[in-house]
Amino acid sequence: LIVIDTHLKQEVGRFQRFVRPAKLFEGETLVPDAPGIPFQVVLEELSDWLNATIGRRLEQLDPSFALFLTCGDWDCKHVHTQCKISEIARPPAIFAHWINIKRTYSQVYGGDFRGMKSMLARLGMLDAKGNVRYGFHHLGMHDVENICYCLLHLLKEGHEVLENGIWYKPS
Repeated sequence: LIVIDTHLKQEVGRFQRFVRPAKLFEGETLVPDAPGIPFQVVLEELSDWLNATIGRRLEQLDPSFALFLTCGDWDCKHVHTQCKISEIARPPAIFAHWINIKRTYSQVYGGDFRGMKSMLARLGMLDAKGNVRYGFHHLGMHDVENICYCLLHLLKEGHEVLENGIWYKPS
């Protein structure tokens, strides 16, 4: 996760943890020094980090102050799934609203932006072979950085970036 101040158009801080999936490895012996952290602990650490970085805890965030920026709708929707698996009664409310950068690019530039590479191509950020120039595609913080490059590009061009993803409880 990278926090971006959209007014100053700059990075404020970074948070990264490796989540140990709940129930995926039940009954298996895990390596004692495995870097995975239980999801509930990650949410608590994220909340502490947000409080230290932007002055609000995870449960204090609302869409008028901050939104998660994703490349698709899967990320925030999966938080709801992981909360259920991890027996967390209620996901933090901020995960019910987000910005899907692919949808924003389609609205701003027209066309169909289906993934990171199509947006980076628009910015000239792919090499001659079609590979991302910075980092590796689908590799954690590298993807987060590239999503932020896409956001900053929109902001520097003067485009408004608004909430366009919302969680609805499937019936």
